[in-house]
Amino acid sequence: MLVKTKGVVVKSVNVGEYDRMITAITEDRGKIAFKVCGANSMKNKNTSSCNMFTYSEFVLRQKGEHYTLDKGSSIHYPFRSSCDIDSVSLAAYLCQLCADTSFDEESCRDIQRLLVNALFIIAKKDRPTDFIKGVFELRLLSRLGLKPLNDCCCNCRKSRKLFKKMYFDPVGGDLLCPDCRLDGRIELSAECVELMWGACEKEESKAYAVDVSPALLKEFSFAAESFLLNQLEKKYHTLDYYKSIKS
Repeated sequence: MLVKTKGVVVKSVNVGEYDRMITAITEDRGKIAFKVCGANSMKNKNTSSCNMFTYSEFVLRQKGEHYTLDKGSSIHYPFRSSCDIDSVSLAAYLCQLCADTSFDEESCRDIQRLLVNALFIIAKKDRPTDFIKGVFELRLLSRLGLKPLNDCCCNCRKSRKLFKKMYFDPVGGDLLCPDCRLDGRIELSAECVELMWGACEKEESKAYAVDVSPALLKEFSFAAESFLLNQLEKKYHTLDYYKSIKS
């Protein structure tokens, strides 16, 4: 049985000398893994469609629960004209996040769109990679139903806009005002709280189209990453590598 789908390659693992196992997040079949025979051969016409980060159309041969690539055609590879280690390492981290959090078909459809757009923005190289990372982390969590409650103090319910700083809980995802603050929370400036709110609530193009100072970027990146790691309760080797490149 042949099935056709479109998806983004988020994982590629060599199997033996010539073959690969590919994981893709697709539009209509959720997260799917399939074998590509001879993928590492220079003569294989399907190789380009199976490279990491590539958005491709796949024709898969299904046998039971197993899939093998029959034919693949690349639709878009984001780093064709420009490629640097910061961009690629960030893209690898975002792909690992998506591979870990894609389950049913509906969530995969939203996550795929989020990933394709983020890869395009990374490739443009006109936004700081740490900013793209933070916006993506918060938008991904929002898609998963884990949006931080960053509009008011969770205790007294006073608006965040009344204060110059708030205190963020990366475990619970809520805010406390200075009057209700507790130990163990991350102190955030009003500008950072506004940035986090925009990352979750604004249209995607507007969420990424914000200019930030280096100090605010550092604060925002730390808060978003802390929240994500606490929610997913997992360490990511791709994140460690990205941060080692940036340091």
